[in-house]
Amino acid sequence: MNINKVGFLAMAFTCTALSITQAQILKSNTDSVSYALGKDVGSSLASNGIAINTESFLQGVNDAIHGKDELIGEEEGIRIIKGAFAKAAEERINVLKKEETTFFDAIQKKTGVQHLQDGLYYEIIQEGSGAKPTSDSQVTVHYKGSLANGKVFDNSYERGEPLNIDLSSVIRGWQLGIPLMASGAKYKLYIPSKLGYGERGGGTDIPPYSPLIFEIELLEIHGEEAPVTL
Repeated sequence: MNINKVGFLAMAFTCTALSITQAQILKSNTDSVSYALGKDVGSSLASNGIAINTESFLQGVNDAIHGKDELIGEEEGIRIIKGAFAKAAEERINVLKKEETTFFDAIQKKTGVQHLQDGLYYEIIQEGSGAKPTSDSQVTVHYKGSLANGKVFDNSYERGEPLNIDLSSVIRGWQLGIPLMASGAKYKLYIPSKLGYGERGGGTDIPPYSPLIFEIELLEIHGEEAPVTL
């Protein structure tokens, strides 16, 4: 059995044992380390959506640590574990996709929201005047980005500094939405995941299949003057 697996099983044993002796007092550094490791394993299993039977789990850990006869061979165990994680991931994806569909079903009914054929929804907060950028213009914007649940993941207003960007290097939702705006305009963009960060998500703050909500204020268009769109 490899070192990683032994380490995982040892941590799992700690987690399960602590659940049996809930009143245990952390009397030593070893107790504290054991509890911290157990808590970490439990959090990992929960975050991955893995359901376990505590009794069977403890038996597997105990058999492995003490060299007892195993009920499941190593290869079969690997297959079972991979299958469990794959199933949990598939179930999570289905939930996220359903949540995205539900979100945009509600957005479509919202007064004042307009829709592009590509899938972008937008709301005009304040119209601007003059030139509009193209999908590869360089612009300066202020913005606030949030998820469907309202959690803000980025905010240039809070930083006190607008963003200078090349629209050819940003997500597709911005490439479609910002060229709708004239200088001085402020729009709210409702971006589906296919025009955002898709199935991979964006780092730790943006889960896969996440709709994105951006309030964007177009401050300036750089370089050659963009054509006025009537």
